Amino acid sequence: TGGGKNITGIDMNLPPEKYLGLMERLNLPRLNIGIFYDPAKTGAFVKRIQQAARARGIEITAREVRHPQEVPELLTEMKGACNIFWMIPDATVVTPETVEFILLFSQQNGTPVVTFAGKYVDTGALVSLDIDGFDLGKQGGEMANRILDGTRVSDIPNTEARKAVLKVNRKVARKLGINIKG
Repeated sequence: TGGGKNITGIDMNLPPEKYLGLMERLNLPRLNIGIFYDPAKTGAFVKRIQQAARARGIEITAREVRHPQEVPELLTEMKGACNIFWMIPDATVVTPETVEFILLFSQQNGTPVVTFAGKYVDTGALVSLDIDGFDLGKQGGEMANRILDGTRVSDIPNTEARKAVLKVNRKVARKLGINIKG
Protein backbone atom coordinates (compact mmCIF):
# COMPACT_ATOMS: atom_id res chain seq x y z
CA THR A 1 0.00 0.00 0.00
CA GLY A 2 1.11 3.56 -0.61
CA GLY A 3 1.48 6.48 1.72
CA GLY A 4 -0.57 9.26 0.11
CA LYS A 5 -3.32 11.23 1.84
CA ASN A 6 -6.03 9.53 -0.19
CA ILE A 7 -4.65 6.01 0.01
CA THR A 8 -5.14 3.29 2.59
CA GLY A 9 -5.23 -0.47 2.42
CA ILE A 10 -4.16 -3.84 3.67
CA ASP A 11 -0.61 -5.14 3.38
CA MET A 12 -0.37 -8.44 1.52
CA ASN A 13 2.26 -9.77 3.96
CA LEU A 14 1.25 -11.29 7.25
CA PRO A 15 3.05 -9.82 10.26
CA PRO A 16 6.44 -11.49 10.87
CA GLU A 17 5.34 -12.35 14.41
CA LYS A 18 2.73 -14.78 13.04
CA TYR A 19 5.42 -16.73 11.15
CA LEU A 20 7.88 -16.61 14.04
CA GLY A 21 5.21 -17.90 16.42
CA LEU A 22 4.54 -20.77 14.04
CA MET A 23 8.25 -21.60 13.78
CA GLU A 24 8.56 -21.60 17.57
CA ARG A 25 5.88 -24.33 17.60
CA LEU A 26 7.98 -26.61 15.37
CA ASN A 27 9.71 -28.03 18.41
CA LEU A 28 13.24 -27.50 17.10
CA PRO A 29 16.08 -27.33 19.67
CA ARG A 30 16.93 -23.78 18.56
CA LEU A 31 15.77 -21.51 15.80
CA ASN A 32 18.22 -20.19 13.25
CA ILE A 33 16.16 -19.09 10.28
CA GLY A 34 17.62 -18.65 6.82
CA ILE A 35 16.06 -16.03 4.53
CA PHE A 36 16.92 -14.88 1.02
CA TYR A 37 15.65 -11.51 -0.15
CA ASP A 38 16.10 -8.78 -2.70
CA PRO A 39 16.69 -5.57 -0.72
CA ALA A 40 14.89 -3.51 -3.38
CA LYS A 41 11.74 -5.64 -3.07
CA THR A 42 11.54 -6.99 0.47
CA GLY A 43 14.32 -5.22 2.38
CA ALA A 44 11.88 -3.34 4.63
CA PHE A 45 9.97 -6.55 5.41
CA VAL A 46 13.22 -8.37 6.28
CA LYS A 47 14.16 -5.53 8.66
CA ARG A 48 10.82 -6.06 10.42
CA ILE A 49 11.52 -9.80 10.55
CA GLN A 50 14.96 -9.19 12.08
CA GLN A 51 13.54 -6.83 14.73
CA ALA A 52 10.75 -9.26 15.66
CA ALA A 53 13.20 -12.18 15.77
CA ARG A 54 15.64 -10.28 17.99
CA ALA A 55 12.82 -9.54 20.43
CA ARG A 56 12.16 -13.30 20.65
CA GLY A 57 15.82 -14.38 20.82
CA ILE A 58 15.66 -16.01 17.38
CA GLU A 59 18.66 -15.90 15.07
CA ILE A 60 18.17 -14.83 11.44
CA THR A 61 20.70 -15.59 8.71
CA ALA A 62 19.65 -13.30 5.87
CA ARG A 63 21.33 -13.21 2.47
CA GLU A 64 20.74 -10.61 -0.22
CA VAL A 65 19.81 -11.90 -3.68
CA ARG A 66 19.89 -9.61 -6.69
CA HIS A 67 19.27 -12.27 -9.33
CA PRO A 68 17.53 -15.68 -9.16
CA GLN A 69 20.65 -17.45 -10.45
CA GLU A 70 22.38 -16.62 -7.14
CA VAL A 71 20.00 -18.80 -5.13
CA PRO A 72 21.62 -22.25 -5.67
CA GLU A 73 25.09 -21.08 -4.63
CA LEU A 74 23.75 -19.15 -1.64
CA LEU A 75 21.78 -22.21 -0.51
CA THR A 76 24.91 -24.33 -0.72
CA GLU A 77 26.76 -21.76 1.39
CA MET A 78 23.87 -21.71 3.88
CA LYS A 79 24.11 -25.47 4.53
CA GLY A 80 24.53 -25.95 8.27
CA ALA A 81 24.09 -22.22 9.00
CA CYS A 82 20.33 -22.49 9.56
CA ASN A 83 17.94 -25.19 10.69
CA ILE A 84 14.89 -23.77 8.95
CA PHE A 85 14.40 -21.82 5.72
CA TRP A 86 11.75 -19.10 5.48
CA MET A 87 10.67 -18.51 1.89
CA ILE A 88 9.20 -15.00 1.85
CA PRO A 89 7.20 -13.55 -1.06
CA ASP A 90 10.03 -12.02 -3.08
CA ALA A 91 9.82 -12.26 -6.88
CA THR A 92 13.61 -12.22 -7.28
CA VAL A 93 14.08 -15.20 -4.95
CA VAL A 94 10.90 -17.18 -5.63
CA THR A 95 10.78 -18.42 -9.23
CA PRO A 96 9.74 -21.88 -10.48
CA GLU A 97 13.42 -22.84 -10.83
CA THR A 98 14.54 -21.53 -7.45
CA VAL A 99 11.58 -23.06 -5.61
CA GLU A 100 12.51 -26.45 -7.07
CA PHE A 101 16.09 -25.96 -5.89
CA ILE A 102 15.02 -24.76 -2.41
CA LEU A 103 12.72 -27.75 -1.91
CA LEU A 104 15.39 -30.17 -3.15
CA PHE A 105 17.88 -28.58 -0.74
CA SER A 106 15.30 -29.01 2.04
CA GLN A 107 14.89 -32.72 1.32
CA GLN A 108 18.62 -33.40 0.97
CA ASN A 109 19.60 -31.52 4.13
CA GLY A 110 16.60 -32.07 6.38
CA THR A 111 15.96 -28.32 6.53
CA PRO A 112 12.24 -27.55 6.76
CA VAL A 113 10.82 -24.79 4.58
CA VAL A 114 8.21 -22.37 5.88
CA THR A 115 6.46 -20.43 3.15
CA PHE A 116 3.73 -17.93 2.36
CA ALA A 117 1.71 -20.07 -0.09
CA GLY A 118 0.02 -23.43 0.28
CA LYS A 119 0.97 -24.46 -3.26
CA TYR A 120 4.56 -24.86 -2.07
CA VAL A 121 3.44 -27.15 0.76
CA ASP A 122 1.91 -29.38 -1.90
CA THR A 123 5.35 -29.67 -3.55
CA GLY A 124 7.52 -30.24 -0.45
CA ALA A 125 7.58 -27.29 1.94
CA LEU A 126 6.77 -28.19 5.54
CA VAL A 127 4.23 -25.49 6.29
CA SER A 128 2.66 -22.31 4.94
CA LEU A 129 0.79 -19.37 6.33
CA ASP A 130 -1.48 -17.94 3.64
CA ILE A 131 -3.51 -14.79 3.93
CA ASP A 132 -7.15 -15.73 4.51
CA GLY A 133 -8.66 -14.39 1.28
CA PHE A 134 -12.22 -14.36 2.62
CA ASP A 135 -11.26 -12.36 5.69
CA LEU A 136 -9.08 -10.05 3.56
CA GLY A 137 -12.17 -9.17 1.51
CA LYS A 138 -14.18 -8.66 4.68
CA GLN A 139 -11.44 -6.45 6.12
CA GLY A 140 -11.34 -4.38 2.91
CA GLY A 141 -15.13 -4.07 2.98
CA GLU A 142 -14.99 -2.81 6.56
CA MET A 143 -12.49 -0.13 5.51
CA ALA A 144 -14.71 0.85 2.57
CA ASN A 145 -17.76 1.08 4.84
CA ARG A 146 -15.88 3.45 7.16
CA ILE A 147 -15.09 5.68 4.18
CA LEU A 148 -18.70 5.53 2.97
CA ASP A 149 -19.83 6.45 6.50
CA GLY A 150 -17.77 9.66 6.29
CA THR A 151 -14.37 8.75 7.75
CA ARG A 152 -11.60 10.47 5.83
CA VAL A 153 -9.27 8.08 4.04
CA SER A 154 -6.31 9.80 5.71
CA ASP A 155 -7.79 8.82 9.10
CA ILE A 156 -7.81 5.11 8.24
CA PRO A 157 -4.31 3.73 8.72
CA ASN A 158 -2.80 1.07 6.49
CA THR A 159 -3.13 -2.27 8.21
CA GLU A 160 -2.01 -5.88 7.88
CA ALA A 161 -4.07 -8.91 7.01
CA ARG A 162 -5.47 -10.14 10.30
CA LYS A 163 -6.13 -13.81 9.57
CA ALA A 164 -3.99 -16.58 8.18
CA VAL A 165 -4.63 -20.08 6.90
CA LEU A 166 -2.18 -22.75 8.07
CA LYS A 167 -1.30 -25.64 5.78
CA VAL A 168 0.99 -28.48 6.89
CA ASN A 169 2.64 -31.22 4.84
CA ARG A 170 2.33 -34.10 7.33
CA LYS A 171 4.49 -36.37 5.17
CA VAL A 172 7.38 -33.88 5.26
CA ALA A 173 6.85 -33.36 9.01
CA ARG A 174 7.14 -37.12 9.64
CA LYS A 175 10.21 -37.42 7.41
CA LEU A 176 11.93 -34.55 9.25
CA GLY A 177 10.78 -35.79 12.67
CA ILE A 178 8.95 -32.56 13.40
CA ASN A 179 5.96 -32.47 15.71
CA ILE A 180 4.14 -29.15 15.53
CA LYS A 181 3.03 -28.12 19.01
CA GLY A 182 -0.26 -26.40 19.77
